[in-house]
Amino acid sequence: MTDSSIGRVVGVLTSPTKTFAAIRERPTWLVALLTLMLVGAGTYLLMSQRMDMAEIVRESVEARGQDVPEEQLETMMDVYDKYGHAISLGSMFAYMALGFPLATLIIWVAVKLVGAELTYKQMWATFLYSQMPSLVGAVLSLPAILSRDEFHFEDVQTGSVLPSNLGFIAPEETSAGMLSLMSSLDVFTLWSVVLLILGVSTVGRIKMGTSAAAVIACFAIFVLGKAGWAAAFGG
Repeated sequence: MTDSSIGRVVGVLTSPTKTFAAIRERPTWLVALLTLMLVGAGTYLLMSQRMDMAEIVRESVEARGQDVPEEQLETMMDVYDKYGHAISLGSMFAYMALGFPLATLIIWVAVKLVGAELTYKQMWATFLYSQMPSLVGAVLSLPAILSRDEFHFEDVQTGSVLPSNLGFIAPEETSAGMLSLMSSLDVFTLWSVVLLILGVSTVGRIKMGTSAAAVIACFAIFVLGKAGWAAAFGG
């Protein structure tokens, strides 16, 4: 199973050590990237049918406490009513196309500094396959998505329709920064972090503790940076 790119999508969840060992020898990545994109797009399209994008814009502005003139707000709502779904879907693809390689580069530099022996291509494949827990989250989300008639701005803030992160238990008065921090502590995200630690250790031939220190440090910087951005700009 680990010899094929498609087999690795499942193998990284069921036999991660064996899968990452195969990735070390042959770091394929295209199938992993396309799978993440397709599943992400499919999940979003299902949710988007139940979103009022114009109303989400209004709720977003109100949540940030911004003083936007009504005429300008109406213009923003009209734009998102017409193009909001395309903008959001495009943003998701842009994040994967630009954000994923950048995140990989940062982690690669960090693990190289602590002695990992792997190329950027190996790190890229390791990173992508470590994201496969999100597929499990997407599958488990389907009943929750199909059972809902409408999604609101609060659902967008938590980043999931499943109660899989601490954002779901946050009080209504929770600040944007704290909500971002709590939402980042997600079961599927943490699962991916664990896989990434194992992957870097296996592919980079370094001790698990060393791998964990480097990967967790990068994850903490990302989470705190995201929370800081949310605190400063409200989302």
